[in-house]
Order: sequence, then C-alpha cells, then structure tokens
Amino acid sequence: MNRPYPDLLNLSQAYIESIDRNQLTKNDLEDFKKPAGEKKAIISSISSILRTGKARQVSLQDNRWLDEQTLELESIKLIKNFLEQIIGL
Repeated sequence: MNRPYPDLLNLSQAYIESIDRNQLTKNDLEDFKKPAGEKKAIISSISSILRTGKARQVSLQDNRWLDEQTLELESIKLIKNFLEQIIGL
C-alpha cells in the first residue's frame, strides 16, 4: 500500500515507541492509554511537522493525507460510502 508521508509515519512510530512511559504520570498517560491513543499520538506527531502549531484537522485538510492513490483504497471507499448514506455527502 502506498501511503502519503511514509518517512514521517515511520519516524513518528519510532518516536512514540521510544518514549519512556515511566517518566510520565498516570494522568499524563490517560488519553494515550485509550484504544486509539497511540495512533492519535502518531498522527499528531506527523501533523505537527506538516502544520506546526496548528490543529491536526488543519493538516488533514491542507496536506496530502488523502491523495488520489489513498482515495482508491477499499477502506476509504467504504468510509466515503458510509458518509454519503448518512449525511448525503
């Protein structure tokens, strides 16, 4: 599968995995320990490079997260169809 920003993805994954969680409090890790917490941290890490200081949503809108190739992925097509049926996009 061809992903946008493969280097940023690999580096962000390595960065998140390298964090010494023993240095963080239970409160610090509250959101991180949620089911999607680590994935959100990876996405946030990438978006902080692409749109420094801006919300992740801005990066998703402004950058190549969903290019022509990723829009052809079956999982993305399913999401698009779901949204079309639910809210008429």
